[in-house]
Amino acid sequence: LLRLLMDTRKAIVGLFRRVLGEPHASLLAGIVVGERASMPKLFHEDLKNTGTMHIIAVSGMNITIVGGVLVEVLLRVMSRRKAVVGAIIGIWFYALLAGLSAPVVRAAIMGTIAFVALVLGREGDAKRGLLVAGYGMLLWNPYYIDDIGWQLSFVATVGILWLAPVLRQWVKMDELAVTVAAYVATMPLLV
Repeated sequence: LLRLLMDTRKAIVGLFRRVLGEPHASLLAGIVVGERASMPKLFHEDLKNTGTMHIIAVSGMNITIVGGVLVEVLLRVMSRRKAVVGAIIGIWFYALLAGLSAPVVRAAIMGTIAFVALVLGREGDAKRGLLVAGYGMLLWNPYYIDDIGWQLSFVATVGILWLAPVLRQWVKMDELAVTVAAYVATMPLLV
């Protein structure tokens, strides 16, 4: 499985390099699979200096896209329960492919909880899912608390889930409310 994952990751990055020039290939490889090792140093520094490094961080959005696309495709050929199980397997395959960083694991756990709720016919509760994911991860590995990626991911999600609904009362653009909520929540860590 590890060999398959590494070969798949190399193939994806290789495809981007064949089709796109730099820094575009590195940008897409970072967004899709979190690949940074082969990123040109100058481009990496530019992302860091402009505060846009988060663009190449695999996050909950990636997991949401993978799970959502998989369930939609699989629903065309199988039952809902089987499609959701397939999506959960796909989420964890993608999480492994992306390197199982702390933010990816958090997002994969939350995605799994949401899809299990779907199978059980219950409404998903993202707030509770975040708390279960965070608590479970810290029980598994208490050192996640020192991982800045985990901290930023967790706090940004807190902002999106608790602060964005409040901001939506004043800001009528949903995307703007979500972005501002994540930014405000992570600001103390960024500073």
